[in-house]
Amino acid sequence: RSITKRNTIVIAASVSNGGGASLAAAERDVEGLIDAVVVSEPQVQVRRDPQLVIQRGQRAIRNHSKGLYDYVTLANLYQPCAALAPSNLGAPGAALVNPAAASARCTALRMAGLLRTLTVPEQAIEAQRLLDEHGWEPESAILGPSHFGLQVAPAVAVTYANAYGRFGVTDNLCGFSFGGTDKLGAPASVAAPVIASVFAGGNGIPPTAGINIINNDAVGGPRLLAMSVSRSTKLADFNADGARCLRGLFTGDSAQAQRVRAGVAAVMQQGDLRGKPAIIVHGRDDNLVPVNHSSRPYFALNKRVEGDRSRLRYYEVTNAQHFEVFMGILPLLAGYDSRYIPLHVYNTRALDLMYSHLKAGTPLPDSQVVRTRPRGGLPGAAPAISASNVPPIAAVASQSDVIVLDGRTLRVPD
Repeated sequence: RSITKRNTIVIAASVSNGGGASLAAAERDVEGLIDAVVVSEPQVQVRRDPQLVIQRGQRAIRNHSKGLYDYVTLANLYQPCAALAPSNLGAPGAALVNPAAASARCTALRMAGLLRTLTVPEQAIEAQRLLDEHGWEPESAILGPSHFGLQVAPAVAVTYANAYGRFGVTDNLCGFSFGGTDKLGAPASVAAPVIASVFAGGNGIPPTAGINIINNDAVGGPRLLAMSVSRSTKLADFNADGARCLRGLFTGDSAQAQRVRAGVAAVMQQGDLRGKPAIIVHGRDDNLVPVNHSSRPYFALNKRVEGDRSRLRYYEVTNAQHFEVFMGILPLLAGYDSRYIPLHVYNTRALDLMYSHLKAGTPLPDSQVVRTRPRGGLPGAAPAISASNVPPIAAVASQSDVIVLDGRTLRVPD
């Protein structure tokens, strides 16, 4: 049998970066090869509408629609200091953040004029407040310590700075490199079989399989980022110099910064899905790809651009975050299991809904908040998940759960 547009259903579907890529592909599909889109937690860059207000319950959110590089370099700067804030006590994986280095990062930010308060406890609260004010949802804040402890923000900031600016390894961008390290944090070789396994199955984002982020500009020579001492502060502060440099590639005017911003501009999406039916699923607690900078503004942009042609649905899932795998890393990340439900089940349900819509004409449910129930119990020993933890996407959503664009206001129920 020949596979043609007429006899084959094509749904562009993926998660995270792939989710953003699927939306981008649908926007560019002038031949109509893609029938529909189903994506989860998409990392999508949105053209900012300064008149758009995201209204969650009674709270108006105006600081939204930041691109990935903008918000991840903010996270990379402030998350280690914010990890010490009282609101993050008991955070899953908090032990992954060295408190002495976190305290040093607070001090380094104060020295650079990026924090105003005088004591480390005050600085930690200020750092967390700055993150909150830059579009992270309150539910997602407690994931900051584990994300930084696992080097999520540093790795994403370094890799995307190089990608957006199209730099090579010899450019030594902001003094970062990737490589093996020994017990003292000095560069060391990695065994060939390990390199082969990383090439075959790695995700390209360190730290992974012995390949780590190295601060080439550390006092005393290149060292593992977490063990390095910054030249400007003479502190073991998680390489505050490098974090400031990466942020400067977004805010500064150097030739390197202009290259990075050009790369960021090149991946901005227009919000026009050409009338294709589409579903976005996103966890409200996502700390890596915050809903206020991705799915919420993309949904609003699409509704504004396509108007009555829009067939996009948005399902925002409570008690869900970005990294499914973290729920099973015990006891290191105890608390993920008791606090969060797996978002992927809703991605699968969304695919089923879309297939039924395309094959049988079944209407897609309205955009809505899907209210889940955490498993609870002791962190690290959560009870088995049940159907009551992950209720279905409602075929007919309650009015108290419907998400809608009202003029230039996106209304998201609390």
